[in-house]
Parts: sequence; structure tokens; C-alpha cells
Amino acid sequence: MVPSRISTLNTEISLISCGGEHSVAIDDCNVYVWGSSRRGQLGIQSSSEKERLTPIRMDKLSGHKFIKIECGYFFTVALTTDGLYLWGDLMNSKEEIVYSPVKVQIDFIRISQLSCGYSHVAILTTNGEVWTFGNGSYGQLGHEDLSNQENPKLVESLCGKNIRSISCGSLHTVAVTDLGNVSTWGSSHKGCLGYPSTSPHQVSPKLVSGLRGKNIIQAFAGHTHTIVTTENDEVYVWGEFKNLMELSVNNTDEDAPRRTQSFSGEAPADNSDLPMVIPELYAKQIKQLECGDQFTIFLSADQTLYSWGSGQFGQLGHGDILDFTVPTLIETTNESEILQKLQVENTFVHEDQGEFNEKFLLETLQIQQSYYRPHVMLSRAKQWKNWNAVSTIYETQGKWDGAISARLMQIKIHYGKSIDTLVSSTLALLQHLKDELFGKLALSINNKDELLYPVLEFWKENKLPMAPLSKFVCSNLDVLAPILGEILKNNKAPNPFCVNFDLKVYVHITKKCMETTRNAYLHGSQDKPPEDRMWTQIKNNIAKDLDKKDKILLDPEHVPRSAHEKDFMFTCGHSFTREKFYSEIIPTFEDKTQQFSHPLPITTRLMVMDYQQHQISLSCPVCAYNELRKNQKTIHKKWEL
Repeated sequence: MVPSRISTLNTEISLISCGGEHSVAIDDCNVYVWGSSRRGQLGIQSSSEKERLTPIRMDKLSGHKFIKIECGYFFTVALTTDGLYLWGDLMNSKEEIVYSPVKVQIDFIRISQLSCGYSHVAILTTNGEVWTFGNGSYGQLGHEDLSNQENPKLVESLCGKNIRSISCGSLHTVAVTDLGNVSTWGSSHKGCLGYPSTSPHQVSPKLVSGLRGKNIIQAFAGHTHTIVTTENDEVYVWGEFKNLMELSVNNTDEDAPRRTQSFSGEAPADNSDLPMVIPELYAKQIKQLECGDQFTIFLSADQTLYSWGSGQFGQLGHGDILDFTVPTLIETTNESEILQKLQVENTFVHEDQGEFNEKFLLETLQIQQSYYRPHVMLSRAKQWKNWNAVSTIYETQGKWDGAISARLMQIKIHYGKSIDTLVSSTLALLQHLKDELFGKLALSINNKDELLYPVLEFWKENKLPMAPLSKFVCSNLDVLAPILGEILKNNKAPNPFCVNFDLKVYVHITKKCMETTRNAYLHGSQDKPPEDRMWTQIKNNIAKDLDKKDKILLDPEHVPRSAHEKDFMFTCGHSFTREKFYSEIIPTFEDKTQQFSHPLPITTRLMVMDYQQHQISLSCPVCAYNELRKNQKTIHKKWEL
């Protein structure tokens, strides 16, 4: 009775859950079920098939994108991008069995966590509300009565408490607030609520006063016991845990939260009925914990798995049916097989330490962000040097600069030995910036250039080739040109972009910025652009360090035969004698631009002044006119020589 691989399940499983008599597992878009089907909990249409001994794919939800799946004793719920689905016998009535998945009406709430009890479901929303439905005969729904609920209903007494974690026991429910307080409700059997009660039912949430000031982070409810962890990685337990009594302080009040005993088995002195810290358990740094019926299993920070409690059915995984009164290591030759048995939530699994892939890890961090501690997760992810995880956590907090820095660190560490992979990975990051941050978020231009600039610096520091970056920029000018234009305007350094773009890229960026500004003016969404200031800046930038810039060399065979030292030649191929240029071309340029439906007197005057200074630093007048005419509201005939 030790963990072993399910050989017939040959797919990459991302989430698992176990019910009273059945199990489910999901990959990217399929649900696999096995075990008893006598109450419809496998979602198999036929009621004649009572059990499945090996996993079978459930066709009804095939193709859905799954976010979460949870099992109750005789039912299953699955959260997909399309909504919440349920099948089986939720009410434990044998009369309302659902053999095929049906959609639960939850269109009005956004789910961050699900938890299932014996016959009820608790939902935590992204805004900290708790909704419950199912069997309420023990008060486990928290609606101040013992009635059932077919559809999710808000637990009104928790409104405003900003709940960050929930857990369902068999017949009770636990909630943790953002202030670290714990409330419980439902059946008070065997002291599982954490406070003395004269009634078998607690129909509304009640504070566990013995945990005040302990700053509880998360709760885990079993059949009739509950375990909670604190911000300082302390652990407290209460309720019926008869096979663990040797772990408890000598305290006869089973209703009060108790500290757990050390791994050495030496019972500390009993000081009071209040919860107390056990340093030995704290040192294990519990990362994930799950409670069953009188047994508990947890994963420690060093990726080892422990269990203790009742072993009557071999559920502890130690190869026998003995009870264990202290947490005991589960021996295995392949630890990753055990990790696949444990539901991974609120924890990190380093990509080199388990079979969970990076994609699943990052999705888990995004989906479960409402109930893990970002500062703790950041610290551990940095310790493991999993910079993709660091970046994902920063993104969930809206700290985009930290996210970009972490992603660049990941690229440098994992792909730094190959220029090709460095280039492709950095371009992928730029694509992510363009699509997800620049394209979907309401960021200011200043915020965008603060995110883009570090990537350009990274490109320069690693001496990556400019051609792929230039191609990417020119292919995405609609998004990138305004941002690069802002950098160009504000950065007074000789090389404002820090990387050495060639002149063609500068021209494309400038042209796109002017086109965007012009279109905004023509559509009435922006005042007339200060053309004189724009052109002056462009001219000054072009003239700056002119002797140090790359020159365009003309092959002698391409120079017109009539050319001499006083001729004007442009890279477009047009050439003019000095006399023709000043007597015919310049006056024609002035006349034509004045005929525009939207005249450009300042632009024209500045360009003519530049031409007449006998230092031609602008483009060919003919080609300049042909470009300017494209931005006019009416069509003007192309100037052809």
C-alpha cells in the first residue's frame, strides 16, 4: 500500500481530486474519471454502470479549458472557462442524481476557489465573498437555517470580511479573512468548529476566538477535524483526531484549537487551553496540506511527503494498515509520482523538481492569486531562481517593471549561452509586451517606454544582432512608434534608444509618429501639431554628429554623366543641376504644397529655408511632396519629372 503510478493514464495531468468513492483528473481539455458511479459521480450517462476500475475519459466536457475540479462524497464540480459544471448526487438524496454534467448558474460571480464537503459546495469569489449551495441540514451552508440550496447563495454574514481562503469538511465549513481571523460553521460534532457549542448545529459563521492574533493564512478541513497554518508557518489543529492524540498537548478540551506535537514525540508541558507554537513542525515549512477522514498528509519545503493519523485502509501510503501518531515520511523511489497525487495549490514546484511543467505552474499562480502570500512566494521563487514565476507574481500585482526585469533574468540564465535562443526569447518577450501589456492595458506612454527601455538595454548589453530587432520594430510600428517616439523626444543622450538602429528605422519611426499625429488632427481628436518644432527637432537630430554617421556611397556608374561638383543628387535617384534646382524645383515645390486641401505653410517654409542654405540635409523635394500629399483629405496628383 504505497503510491504507484496509474499506468493507463498516459497524458499530462494538471489537476486531481478525490471523492468518497471516486477520483477525477484533468489535462488541458479532458476529464478522466474512475471509481464508483452508483450516484452518478463519474458523469457517465448510463445509470447501469456502477463502477470503473480504470480511468475513462468523460466525453461530455471534452474540449473545455479547465481551471479547477473538486469532488464531494457522491458528486463532482468542475470550473471551466465556460462556467461551473456539476454532476452526481449533491444533495445525498438518491432521488436527484445528475448522471451527466449540468451547468450551475453562476454568471454573476467570478470564482477564485472551490471546496466541496460531503454534500455541499463553497465558492470563494475574486472580491472576497463566499457563496454556498447543496445540502444544508447541518447548517454547513451558513445561511442561518438548515435548508438546502440548489443554486449558489451569498453567505451574507461574511459580507465585508474579505475572505481569502475557504475549506469544507464533511459537514462543516471554514473561512479565513484577510486579517488572519478564522470563522467556522456547520456541524459541531467532535469539536470540529474550534469552540465549545451546546448545539449540534452552527447555522452561521462564528469566529474561532482561540486563534485571535495568530494571523492565519489558510485552513484545511477534514471529516471532523481542522488544521490551520499561520503567516509564520505555525500549525494548529482541533476536532476529532483520535489517532493523533499523542500529537496534542495534554488538553482535555477537544473543542479548542491545539498545537501539534513535535516530530520527536516528546510532549511539551501544558500551559493553557490556547493554541501554542511547535518549533519542530514549523521547521518543516509546510507547503501543501490536505485532510481526510482522521488522517492528514502534507508536502514540506524540501519536496518530501509526510502523513499521519488513521491507516486502517492503507490511506497513509506506508505499505501497511497501521496508525501513525506523528508525521512520518512516505518512502518512495520516485518522489515525482507522489507529487502527482497531491493537489498543487498555493505552492511552488520548481520546474526541475517535479513533473509539473512551467505552463501549469504559471497558470496556477495566476488562478490562485487571491489566496497565497505574494511576498512569501516571491521570496521562495527567487531562492529557487524561477524567474518566470517571479515575473508572473509581479504581473498579478500589476508591478510590470518587476515582471519585465524578472523575465529578462530568466532569459539570461536559461538561454545566455546561445545568441539565437537569446534573440528568439527576447523577441518573444517583446511580443508579450506588445500584445498583453501595450495592447490590452490602459498604460500611459511614459509607463510603456519605462517597460520597453530595459528590453532595449538588455539587447545592447548582450550584443545581440540588430537586424531581428529592427525587423520587429518596423513590423509593429502601430504600437511601438508612439512609445519609441516618446523615448526619442525625452532622451537627450547621443543614442536615445541605447541600441544602434540604422537610419531607416529612425525614418520609419518618425514617419509613423507624424502620421499618427496628423490623423489625430484630421479627425479632430488633437490640436494642430507644432510642425515647426517637429521639423526643427528632426533636422537637429539628423545634423548631430554628421561626420560620425554612416555614409551612403554611390557607385560611379550610377552618377549621371552630366553631374559635376555643383549638382544635387539624392538617394532616391533624382539629381538636378544647381540652376534647375533653385529656379524650377524649389518654386514648383512651394506652389504645389500651397495647393493642398490642408496647406502646410510652416513645413514648406522650413524646408525651403533649409534647401536655400546650400546644405541639403532634407529629402528630395519631389519625393517629399509625394509623401506629404498622402496625408491630405483630398487626392492630389503625383509629381512626376
